[in-house]
Amino acid sequence: MQVVRFTASAAPQVPCSGRPKRPSRRSHAVVVGEQASDANPAQVTAWRRLGLKLLSAAAAAALAASGPALPAAAADSLTPFQRGFALEYGLTEEGRIRSCPTDANPNCVSTSATNTTYMPAWEAPQGSLAEAMAQLEAAVRRVAPEAALVDSASSPAAEYRRWQVSDKLFDHDDIEVLISLQRAPYESEPPLVTFRSMAAQVRYIWPIQQPVTDFGAQRERLRAVRQALGWRLLGCDLLECFQE
Repeated sequence: MQVVRFTASAAPQVPCSGRPKRPSRRSHAVVVGEQASDANPAQVTAWRRLGLKLLSAAAAAALAASGPALPAAAADSLTPFQRGFALEYGLTEEGRIRSCPTDANPNCVSTSATNTTYMPAWEAPQGSLAEAMAQLEAAVRRVAPEAALVDSASSPAAEYRRWQVSDKLFDHDDIEVLISLQRAPYESEPPLVTFRSMAAQVRYIWPIQQPVTDFGAQRERLRAVRQALGWRLLGCDLLECFQE
């Protein structure tokens, strides 16, 4: 009696002890005895081809199901791959910059993130919020001359802007910036600058498991903008506050 085990490996499956080895979750086993023998190469090839067909069908279904941005309730039921095509922009209901959807798009930085995509907020100069935003707009144009303003909003307590910067690999990046008066008990402090920068598309390395990285392009661009402005990081008065 033998155990025929179909695996992707050509090496024989030999148990370390006299007891039969439990079949791996990644294996397709047919138990007919107590010992193990190699799978027929033709059978292994057949299993691989079947796996490729199933994978291709799953990818096609995900692409077909993806579309424009969906309501939050609908987005919760999507896979990370599908959420990469349903990214949300603009402020939250509380009027804050959004965090990064790291399970769908790792090419992102945000002052609202709580993981490795986090970047510290900045302090704008005391004075007019509109004037501070005008300075920031000029800095964005210097760092990324191709940046196009696609959304803006103003109020006595806040200035919001969103730019799109063309990108050869991800179509474009979205930069969102909010300059706002600080909330109690920090009303007397300089205006707060929060932001998010994110690639507009997500691309994956086959077989749709590992997202393609932008090698920190979002972080480097915003760092260059802050350095062009000479603004400091939030809550810091030392020389290091101007460095990252």
